[in-house]
Amino acid sequence: MPAPSTYHERVNGGTAPVFVVGSGRSGTSLVRAMLNAHPRIHLTHEASFYVDPRANRLSGDADAWFARYRQLFPFRFLELSCSALTTRFRSRPSPERADVVRAVMAEAADRRGKVRFGDKTPSHARCLDTIVTDFPDARILHVVRDPVAVVASLARMPWATSSHGLNALFYAHQVREVGRFRGEVCTLRLEDILADPESQLRRALAFIGEDWDPAVLDHPTHGGGADTPPFPWFTDAGRPVAGTPDANRSATLSPAWTRIVERTASWAMQAHRYHPARMELEPTARARAAAHAADALEVARTVRRSAGTASLWLRSTPPPADEALAAVLSINPRAWAHYPGFQIPPVPAESP
Repeated sequence: MPAPSTYHERVNGGTAPVFVVGSGRSGTSLVRAMLNAHPRIHLTHEASFYVDPRANRLSGDADAWFARYRQLFPFRFLELSCSALTTRFRSRPSPERADVVRAVMAEAADRRGKVRFGDKTPSHARCLDTIVTDFPDARILHVVRDPVAVVASLARMPWATSSHGLNALFYAHQVREVGRFRGEVCTLRLEDILADPESQLRRALAFIGEDWDPAVLDHPTHGGGADTPPFPWFTDAGRPVAGTPDANRSATLSPAWTRIVERTASWAMQAHRYHPARMELEPTARARAAAHAADALEVARTVRRSAGTASLWLRSTPPPADEALAAVLSINPRAWAHYPGFQIPPVPAESP
């Protein structure tokens, strides 16, 4: 037998599932869209397989786990046939959660004529140990971005918090969780992708075991993000890769908040080669204290709203999908001012 000619022939025949993770607003949607433009690859959009805390106790029973998962809005937006998925995972002996997860990803890829599958869910950054328990051969792509830019962007998201301080902690925690993971990870900086997309996508494809294809550099033409749910904050991921990586790096946060975020995310900045912003005048300790004081009210508001949303996920029976989506998108109601006229779309009905 001849020696394998490409890396994907050597790594499980190019069948290892790919998981894209990272803090929200770090560029994970762009990376997914670019990879999905490849003729062999399709990653589901935020299928959120591992984020339901009550589902973990069902992981050994595929039917019980799927009965709960199929009620959640992340699954509904995939618009996959429940009967087709059931046929897939029941063909496995003593199926478990991993068999359902594989069935969902594979069915989505098959529908698009793709043979390589995976998922992009940013918050799976906290679940890597569980993911590699289910899929020991998983290939993990971690997308990072300057924390100041991430926090500034999160403030415009209805599903994030209205507190810069909490958003900075959220970012730092997500990145740190990946840093604690002892498995192999390929980290991609959004700034590097924007500056030199070809070299970064070549590196990502080599890591997951796929040959280079120039289609990944033109994902709008090749439909890489065509199945992204119709929310306005995903719009940028559907555009051509362009821009300068350091443009407006800290312009949308005050000098005080820029320094607070940099300090909160100091480990991530050092680990991923981010440098403190240059300032003509450093914010005083008094200015930083005033920023924290003003943020305290936003923290209180966020805790109150988030508590109600979190309680939905702890129910023995999941809430109606539309109710859950509305709750998630009301954590920061002021963010809707950035999307005038947008109406939350109904969650797709379950496909038989």
